[in-house]
Amino acid sequence: MIARIHHFQIKEKILQLSRQLFPLTYNEAAIHVFPDLPVEVIKQRQAFENVRKKFKVAGARVGFIYPARLWVTLGNSEQIFSSLQEAEVFAGTLS
Repeated sequence: MIARIHHFQIKEKILQLSRQLFPLTYNEAAIHVFPDLPVEVIKQRQAFENVRKKFKVAGARVGFIYPARLWVTLGNSEQIFSSLQEAEVFAGTLS
């Protein structure tokens, strides 16, 4: 389901409550609440797609920190990459 929230304060309250009540479920199915991202941020995150897949294959947990920093957890080590080049260099050491 996609919902459009017209009032900023209501949207922020929904996001805050979804974080506080995590994990949300309905009839034993998980419910995820995500804010809409600007097109520029989506494009920046898409640039990391190939290197993100390399990290996933290596068994890493991968996520993003707003706006477009790649967060990688591999074993007990956490790395945050602001640029694609940094991430590619580190991914190259995993092979």
